[in-house]
Amino acid sequence: MDPILYSKYHHLQERDVNDFLLACASLTNWCNLTKKIVMDVGCGSGNTSCAWFLSLFLQVKRLIAIDKSEGMINLAKILNPHPKIEYMVADIADESSLECWEGTINKVISTWCFQFIADKRKAFRNVYNLLKPGGEAAILFEVDSPYHQCYRHIIESPKWSLNFKNKTLEYPHIYSENSSDVYYKQLLQEMGFTIVLCKKKQKTFAFPSDEDCIGFLLSVFSLHKKVPDECMDEFRSDLFQSFLLYGGRETSGRPVAYYGLMSILIRKPNITT
Repeated sequence: MDPILYSKYHHLQERDVNDFLLACASLTNWCNLTKKIVMDVGCGSGNTSCAWFLSLFLQVKRLIAIDKSEGMINLAKILNPHPKIEYMVADIADESSLECWEGTINKVISTWCFQFIADKRKAFRNVYNLLKPGGEAAILFEVDSPYHQCYRHIIESPKWSLNFKNKTLEYPHIYSENSSDVYYKQLLQEMGFTIVLCKKKQKTFAFPSDEDCIGFLLSVFSLHKKVPDECMDEFRSDLFQSFLLYGGRETSGRPVAYYGLMSILIRKPNITT
């Protein structure tokens, strides 16, 4: 993933994150967070933490924003500083990087991150361990999204394959994993979570322009840096044409992405005696 491009071309995520956080707040008691510690998992450049979450829940006591990418964390500190936010390098799929917060978090939020995690079972288990008893997690991630196939199409094309020799897709599991809400309900119940919401919804997003769509595609496909500078204009054009095979254009002519979103709101049960 390209931190700079991802921070610039996040219009698709912005729309869905705002809707999701408001829906979660309406389903649970998030009105008073003055004494609560929230963790943003996969915070990226800090937009969810600072621009979106704090704009809705400014009264939160403390927000710990983690990302496994040091580049993303450094960028977040520059673009979205806030006295209530602590940006830290940590990986939700690596429990050793999370030990200092186990059992201390009231709310976990994670938006547009879990689709990039190969072992989601481990990630959900770590979320469970991070939460205090009675704590809640709101997790939004992409599933069943055919436009991702354009990356495989371009990396295997005769024209560009030599640029990606011995390179594989960064997130191959996106193309093959189970994407049903029934699967995730069973997984989460087995872990001991109480499920408030677990629902898959098909979505569409029309990009403002071709250039905005290309920027979005490159932001997730960091292997584009393997393409020589003198070939980049042609590569951008070919990547976009590949996207149109799996996405398309709406009637107004704007490029459109089709994708599925999994919305999950779960609670760690209170300890009973």
